[in-house]
Amino acid sequence: MGGANPIAVSSAAYTKQLRRKNRLANIVSQTHNLAEDEYFSHNHMGQIQCKLCGTVHRNEASYVTHVKGSRHARCLRRHKAFTEKKQKKGEVGVSKKQPQKEKIQTIGVPAFEIFHGSYFENQIKRYFVNVVVEFPHGDYSEQKLPMFRILSTYEQNIVERDSSAQLLIICQVPYKPIAVKIPRANLEGCISDVFDSDTNEYRLRIVYPQDFTLT
Repeated sequence: MGGANPIAVSSAAYTKQLRRKNRLANIVSQTHNLAEDEYFSHNHMGQIQCKLCGTVHRNEASYVTHVKGSRHARCLRRHKAFTEKKQKKGEVGVSKKQPQKEKIQTIGVPAFEIFHGSYFENQIKRYFVNVVVEFPHGDYSEQKLPMFRILSTYEQNIVERDSSAQLLIICQVPYKPIAVKIPRANLEGCISDVFDSDTNEYRLRIVYPQDFTLT
């Protein structure tokens, strides 16, 4: 008498998980266009967020499920009712003179370097990405220091969309923003950055979570 083959069981579980992942990916690509969804966004930690409801989601499939749900529908109805109420009061559509925005003359892309690799920490392999950007010109007061943002490839039309990657955007006036394609992961608490006012260098470091595996 013999028990179940552990290799066969493991293979079946992996196949089931792979089919589920592909099914969820098909839901995203076939039933909902994220590029045209005005409420699809990423917060400052790179997490997927619904701007209308304020909910945070692990992946695009989870977000699409939320959009198809009753909570999102209720928020849409409330938003529509609020907008219609403002229109009746004449608060929407009234022509108001908008203040002119200050035109900023950009001076090109700053010089930058990217370093990536891995190291072992407590016998666990950790992956990292370091970015060093030189900003020799600009206003570096406390309110105008360089900033970064994690952007999904589905939120832009510059590079090819890739579900396994995301973009690290770094910007500082008056330079043009730079975009670095990095492996996709939940980077909450994994990013540190500092601006050296003596050398005008901006340094950003990403150390991926312990459970991250480079594919």
